[in-house]
Amino acid sequence: MTPDWSASGRQRKRVDLALEDVSGDGSFSGYASLFGAVDLGRDVIEPGAFAASLKRRGAGDVRMLYQHDPDQPIGRWLSIREDARGLHVEGKLSLGVARAREVHELMKSGALDGLSIGFQTLRARNEAKAGVRRILSADLWEISVVTFPMQPGARVTAVKAASGLTAPPTVRELERRLTRDAGLTRRQARGLIARGFGALSDRQDAGPEDLKRLERQLRRLTATLGRSTPSTDNTLLKGRPMTFQTRAPRAPETKSIDADVSAAFEDFMSAFEHYRQSNDERLSEIERRGGADVITEEKMARIDTALDEQKRALDALAVKRARPDLGRGAAQPSAVRQAFDAYVRRGDEAALRQTELKAMSAGSDADGGYLVPDELDTEIGRRLSELSPIRSIATVRQVSGAVLKKPFALNGMATGWVGETDARPQTNTPQLAELQFPTMELYAMPAATASLIEDSAVDIEGWIASEVEAAFAEQEGAAFVTGDGVNKPRGFLDYPSVADASWSWGNLGFVATGAAGAFGTDPSDSLVELVYALKAGHRQNGRFVMNRKTQAQIRKFKDADGNYLWMPPAGAGQAASLMGFPVIEAEDMPDVAANALALAFGDFRRGYLVVDRTGVRILRDPYSAKPYVLFYTTKRVGGGVQNFEAIKLLKFAA
Repeated sequence: MTPDWSASGRQRKRVDLALEDVSGDGSFSGYASLFGAVDLGRDVIEPGAFAASLKRRGAGDVRMLYQHDPDQPIGRWLSIREDARGLHVEGKLSLGVARAREVHELMKSGALDGLSIGFQTLRARNEAKAGVRRILSADLWEISVVTFPMQPGARVTAVKAASGLTAPPTVRELERRLTRDAGLTRRQARGLIARGFGALSDRQDAGPEDLKRLERQLRRLTATLGRSTPSTDNTLLKGRPMTFQTRAPRAPETKSIDADVSAAFEDFMSAFEHYRQSNDERLSEIERRGGADVITEEKMARIDTALDEQKRALDALAVKRARPDLGRGAAQPSAVRQAFDAYVRRGDEAALRQTELKAMSAGSDADGGYLVPDELDTEIGRRLSELSPIRSIATVRQVSGAVLKKPFALNGMATGWVGETDARPQTNTPQLAELQFPTMELYAMPAATASLIEDSAVDIEGWIASEVEAAFAEQEGAAFVTGDGVNKPRGFLDYPSVADASWSWGNLGFVATGAAGAFGTDPSDSLVELVYALKAGHRQNGRFVMNRKTQAQIRKFKDADGNYLWMPPAGAGQAASLMGFPVIEAEDMPDVAANALALAFGDFRRGYLVVDRTGVRILRDPYSAKPYVLFYTTKRVGGGVQNFEAIKLLKFAA
């Protein structure tokens, strides 16, 4: 079995099942962990790490689960042993269970071929120079059959600490431990957490020996909860609720990204590794038989869809992480913000007008409405940068007027070499072009109930920002790509395009693929030509822009040495790369079709300009949609190409 490697060459804690070992009666074998492999968390499991745990538990006490779900046991492990390679397992699915039968069929067809372990680190050694942590001893709890390993929240390693102790369990986690390890029903587990050991007295079938056995199990269970321990052993017996005391850990692990984002990123990386293996298998079948197996193609399609979903989930988590809490902070708001808050909540305009008079500002326009506070204006702009792909890579400029006029030198000033005493003849005057970027009105109209806006615990400014961000970003995203400039920004695809060999100012140059509606025979050639159509000064900041369907095709491409051209992101919140350049996913880019300009490459910071007119206005309307209060929110934005040399297009044409 070939180990699974990430794009950076680090082996992951994912091992394919030996499909030839899957028998008709549900028995199978494989490796659940490989020793000496560095995972994405920079952990290495050393030989012998599970020896003590296996001696204590045996194979029978290690659960076989589906996708790390304690509610879905699917069989039993018959043998778990360490050998020179790793943790070898032999198990048997309980084919009387519907889920186990499904898993069996998927394993036989090759659609399900992963094993993943769940464990608690007991002893580890940090190696700062190598940047890894070696796990010397671990308590093995369960081994799961999984589609992709390292599911969010499924791994005990997600809450590891350098001291080898786990974080305090949540009520849900504790409930699962009580039902799984102590044999309690869900009702009994909840009662035990709420009322203590006396809650178990409702077990009508339990005698004194049963209660003593349960007590011993519970004591052993709480002893394994790491640094979270009951405040006293007698708490359970006296019938009081369970309380936990947390000891401060020594040198806890710190992560640069939140746990949810980290888990989603690991999921995405794992899915991509599975995708690469499946695509290699597909290419091998094409070479051997002239075509890929139907099952392999279906498997590729499923994984491709999963990759897109996981990337969207990862991006959504990154945006969610950037959002502030909607609860009110402790800081006292300024007079302007207090007045704005009163206007939004109660329609009180007096205070807002007074603050505008003091500032000598014309905050209201002829149609009514008021400028939002500067803090909210900034917050909306920041969130749009997170959500709008082109805005995030373009130059954004704030203006106070309706139109931004920008002169641009077409040929630059003439220069020359002269001696110390030579005459300095007059040089030619540069030719200038004037670019105009008018701002257009963009609006959103969120609605709220009176009870929401009257609730003082709700940050009404944060609510408005969260409501309008999606509407603004969706409209902007389309306009910056395909907008025609009529009452909206002009998108870069709306400008005339010519073959790059005939490029002139005012046009965007394109490179043809050589095949109508498809990449050429060697797709990498077209991509290389596109990259080097850009001047070196722009190329160093170049980015690819395409939609997810185009990206799905490119994921399969390799160079002459067999290396994939597309690589997954190096970290959560970062972009994937193509030939070493970042890939920006813009859903408004066209699909691959005949004569379509479905892919762009360029330095968008120099090439495209987004113009924001200062101020976001809001008009409170409590009458039009009773009992809801509408907030007519507008901003003025424009956009267009500012440097026609800095962006090149790929045209799918002969």
